[in-house]
Amino acid sequence: MKNAVEEPQSNRMRKMIGWQLISIRLEQINQKQN
Repeated sequence: MKNAVEEPQSNRMRKMIGWQLISIRLEQINQKQN
């Protein structure tokens, strides 16, 4: 039962971290263009 609950949480964390990394890269690119 614990595994079933933990897996979705880990997936959410991975998605959140992924979006943060993408947003940071986009900001760096925008700064370079400006």
